[in-house]
Amino acid sequence: MRDMSVQLPDGRSVGISGYGDPTGAPMFLFHGTPGSSQYLGLVDEPSRAHGVNVLAPDRPGMGRSDPHPLPSAAAYVEDVAATADSLGLSRFPVAGHSGGGPFALACGALLGDRVTSVATIAGGAPLDTPAVRDSLPPDDARALRLLEEGKERSIRRQLRVLGFLQRYLPWLAQAVFRRQVGPSDVPLLDRTTIKGFAAGLAQGPDGAIADYRILATKRGWGFEPADIAVPVHIWQGEEDRMVLPIQAHTLSEMMPQAELHLIPGAGHLAIFAHFGEIVDALGIPNKP
Repeated sequence: MRDMSVQLPDGRSVGISGYGDPTGAPMFLFHGTPGSSQYLGLVDEPSRAHGVNVLAPDRPGMGRSDPHPLPSAAAYVEDVAATADSLGLSRFPVAGHSGGGPFALACGALLGDRVTSVATIAGGAPLDTPAVRDSLPPDDARALRLLEEGKERSIRRQLRVLGFLQRYLPWLAQAVFRRQVGPSDVPLLDRTTIKGFAAGLAQGPDGAIADYRILATKRGWGFEPADIAVPVHIWQGEEDRMVLPIQAHTLSEMMPQAELHLIPGAGHLAIFAHFGEIVDALGIPNKP
């Protein structure tokens, strides 16, 4: 992993984890919720093999990015554009894992021809869709319910406990996660991955809570997925127990223009074993 940061026009710092080939074709990859760019080291080897330079920024208040109120996924597009400007990138593909999926789609909808293609990887659909709501794992369902009931102190407590486990009792966090994921994900829940998750809550729960508010409703997204004009690919593991396949099917219904890729046997993290295929679908040329 390569640690770097850029400064936005308003003075905020954005932390970025770089993976793969630093001289390769660039792409942005957005992390899940709660989380940070540091768990995305799972893509390092396939990115290097394909000659791709993966740039994974932390969203405000998570990982190494300064906090900032984020009212919608659409609002995050300004940060992405400014980050790309600082890095000297004029055009690029974007992808988002899990809760990062809607932020990638927002870039595809609102950044015009700067974005060449978009992928969601186990990406979330609006959580107010009834079938999606019924499919949520217990922790996410409880967080959503607490937000709806205005019990912010309770969700803060829930996220602080999670952050404490991940940071100070990683073996216990591993045990908890292993009961929640499918068999293909279990070997990937090592200390490095748990540490990457923990970084998402190291500054406190505000960044994650902002994400939950955005992801909770289609209104929180702030754009129309059906309006995305560039190629869109929806990648989903059929054995994912964190983001169930119903979310991918819901996204597919929202975006008739998108191509749906269902991966047999793949879980929430194990889907990254197919990252090379995702890169190819995005149209990123392999480095000679």
